[in-house]
Amino acid sequence: MYTVAYKRPMQKIGFNKQNPENGKNRQHLNMMPLSNIEVLESGWNIYLGVPGYVKEEVSISLDKELLTIQGEHPVSEHSFVKNEWNAGPFKRSFRLPENADTENIAAEMNNGILTVFIPKKEKRVSKIDIK
Repeated sequence: MYTVAYKRPMQKIGFNKQNPENGKNRQHLNMMPLSNIEVLESGWNIYLGVPGYVKEEVSISLDKELLTIQGEHPVSEHSFVKNEWNAGPFKRSFRLPENADTENIAAEMNNGILTVFIPKKEKRVSKIDIK
């Protein structure tokens, strides 16, 4: 399993790789889904390529400012001569910036692309009355 953690908001710092065995005692690399991050005036879109996955195989969690996307796709029982489609578990984590509105995060899956929208908090300017 690969785990990617972002120390600074929306910036990659590294990953950790493990190679568990599948049911055929054959080593395989787990999927490391590629991501694109789009900055918008209203927030951020994280696009994660998860071809072949259905939304029931993917979960998204939030622990304080750490957004974690993980999933597991069954490993194929076919004996391929060449296999470039990796299956099995994956986990990607993104540290969100302070101005992320974590109460209104939305996600959708369409054609193998998971899109997670993180809105920005509205800037609030308070007026203080002078007595």
